[in-house]
Amino acid sequence: MLKPNRPGPFRRSVRNEKDEVVKTLTFERGEPVPVNKEQFEAIQRDINGALVLCHYETRVDDEGKPLKDADGKPIRVLRPDYKESEALFNELRGIETPVSEDADSEE
Repeated sequence: MLKPNRPGPFRRSVRNEKDEVVKTLTFERGEPVPVNKEQFEAIQRDINGALVLCHYETRVDDEGKPLKDADGKPIRVLRPDYKESEALFNELRGIETPVSEDADSEE
């Protein structure tokens, strides 16, 4: 998904082994774009720059039961995942992600 603070739309071309454009992906703010492996390879360097990874989260009540809309479908909210985006950005560039001091602590 395009980062909320970025002007849009953002486009990235997916190319084949002959360097021919086979598809152009268009990213708008707040709109997730599902991608396959080849498409991910084309956009991976844009993650944490123009793009952010995202996932859907199901809204739940105080007892942990899914909230439902008027049609009885679970209410899902799109959430950007900045932490995961930064980790992938660092991994692709060979940058070590700092480990939190709390990560190894025992409770």
